[in-house]
Amino acid sequence: MLKSMTGYGRASQSNASHTVSIEIRTVNHRYLDITFHSPRQLLYLEEAMKRAIKSTLQRGMVTVQLTLSGEPLIRNEVRVNWQLLDQYVESFKQIAERYHIPADYHINDVVQLGDVFEVSSVYQASSALDDFVLSVLEQALYNIQDMRLQEGRHLHEDLGKRLKELEQSVRDIRHHAPQVVEEYRKRLNQRMTEFLANSGPVDQARLLNEVAFFSDKANIDEELTRLSSHIQQFYSFLNEDGPVGRKMDFLIQEMNREINTIGSKANDIHIARQVVEVKSHLEKIREQVQNIE
Repeated sequence: MLKSMTGYGRASQSNASHTVSIEIRTVNHRYLDITFHSPRQLLYLEEAMKRAIKSTLQRGMVTVQLTLSGEPLIRNEVRVNWQLLDQYVESFKQIAERYHIPADYHINDVVQLGDVFEVSSVYQASSALDDFVLSVLEQALYNIQDMRLQEGRHLHEDLGKRLKELEQSVRDIRHHAPQVVEEYRKRLNQRMTEFLANSGPVDQARLLNEVAFFSDKANIDEELTRLSSHIQQFYSFLNEDGPVGRKMDFLIQEMNREINTIGSKANDIHIARQVVEVKSHLEKIREQVQNIE
């Protein structure tokens, strides 16, 4: 089943201590490109989240927005630099003895010695929270996959319709192609008759050689066969599981190559019009394929 690369999925859950909300947005991209916007204290989880996303999504530009509320994950701790404080106290004593002043000091005097105290932030790691966040991510991924599949069904329907239009144009070219040589023979015969009006009858052998040369030069059977084969292969991709966007894009390039060759070889106004139609169909299909995973 086709999957669109455009989608949105959201999930939010709460437990006794936290609420986790995750939003995932995806748009078309040649490869899988993942960007996270998450709290600093959960940056370590991004690798695990990336693995979970890669197991579900194969292509697209993915933006993940994670918000966390509830109990703080970071606890501040104060440590005393006892070695430095001992040096301060010893220095106070030496000053008092040297200048014969009272060595009385209060706790407030110690507090003002800022470099004696070291404040550090300690992250309170929790495997339960990690599992909780990943479970919310799994639900968001499920939701975005559901949307991408719905969009994929619309793409499947649209592409099927456009392929039928493309097939009809190719059948029209195939039906008209034999007439090109016959019309060329008639035109050439008429021109040669007019040119040789005063010189006798048309040399039929020479006429047949010219027509045979033109027929070989203007023959588009191989291109039409390959083009039809590409269309059938494209149909098979519509029902194939897994990412097929790149395969489809490659087929469109090949079909464009064949129709360009047909346009350059078939010296006929009717076929030229159909070539324009085929190119128009292929361009519309290519635009849709750009959004297929």
